[in-house]
Amino acid sequence: MSGCSTRSIGLKGFGLPSFGQLKLDRTLPSPAGLKAVSSMTEVALEWKPIKSREIAGFRIFRANEKGHFKLIETINDPYTTHFTDTGLKPNRRYIYKVSAFTEDGRVSLPATITAPPTKQRLQAVPYFTAISGLPGRIKLIWRFHPDPKVTSYVVARSDRPNGTFNIIETIKNRLSVEYIDKDVRPGKRYYYKLFGKTFDGVYTMPTPVVDAASKPLPPMINGVKATTNLPKRIEIIWKASTDPDFDFYQVYSSPFADGIYTLLAKTRANHYIDAIKEDGYKRYYKVTQVDKAGLESPKQPKPTIGMTLGAVRPPVIDSALIKNNAILLRWHATDPRTKRFILVKKFWDKWRIKKLKITDYKGTTYTDKKIRPNVTYTYYVRAVDENGIVSAPSKEVTVSLNTSEK
Repeated sequence: MSGCSTRSIGLKGFGLPSFGQLKLDRTLPSPAGLKAVSSMTEVALEWKPIKSREIAGFRIFRANEKGHFKLIETINDPYTTHFTDTGLKPNRRYIYKVSAFTEDGRVSLPATITAPPTKQRLQAVPYFTAISGLPGRIKLIWRFHPDPKVTSYVVARSDRPNGTFNIIETIKNRLSVEYIDKDVRPGKRYYYKLFGKTFDGVYTMPTPVVDAASKPLPPMINGVKATTNLPKRIEIIWKASTDPDFDFYQVYSSPFADGIYTLLAKTRANHYIDAIKEDGYKRYYKVTQVDKAGLESPKQPKPTIGMTLGAVRPPVIDSALIKNNAILLRWHATDPRTKRFILVKKFWDKWRIKKLKITDYKGTTYTDKKIRPNVTYTYYVRAVDENGIVSAPSKEVTVSLNTSEK
């Protein structure tokens, strides 16, 4: 029987009236020889049998903290002489009343007894500590409880020393003396209590609060810079780490400042060359460091922008003249980076377009004598810098022997 909850009267099967209709009968025998024995969370009651055929059962009451009695059990068997009240608090004194009742709704005067106090809770686990500085975890260790009644341990945690402690784990083996809490944030401090738990579910006294913090993340990398004037590549450089546990760097990139940054490279040097085929290509970078425990530092809140050297500005064709059955072209560079030119000539040759290209041309004039009457020729020029970066084409000019000089 459980004395934790008040049960219903349970007399309908006997054809009895509700307790509200029961009447006190002082002539009925009361339970005699009432005794009580207490453990930590239970009180056992015992009384002598009542040799009366009128008795149908017993009603058991328990006083609350204010001294008011409440029905906690109805026993529908006149031959019962024992009852155990369970789920009680340790180190408390409880008072009980037991009365008999009949099938026709009469109740006897109750017998009252003050039970011996329930026993005190077991003392706390004798040793409990927390270990800081581990990556992504906090280790708790203790000595097993000397009382063999303790069969498991309960770990409670709080974010504050005086905050609410919540149970995070139950360790079932009595001889287990370790728990590793992996649900922690890097560098954050947590507070712990440990309880022993007996085979019947009773908690020991809590240990004193212990605290620990997991290993913090490595510091954020500073001084990240990226080039904007190198051909076909971007060089990223940053301040070298001073973390004694440093292992390597991780370089992340994205085509957009607010985009998703993907891992580009791992390196132990404090610089990296990002090879890119496109000219004038922008890319955004963030750099982290990873320590020997595998913890990674935060990324920079703002990215560093890098860019490959842009294309040369295209030249401008100044004139295209017909002179002495030849076409004379003149142009000029618009970009100081220009070192040479590429001249392209296009024309129809029967049923197809023919294209001729002159590369590595250093001058700014060209005389084309290989022309025929009634054929239209189209020309454009590209600039090339010392890195081989080619500009966009200039505006095209179209000339034929039937065209007037312009």
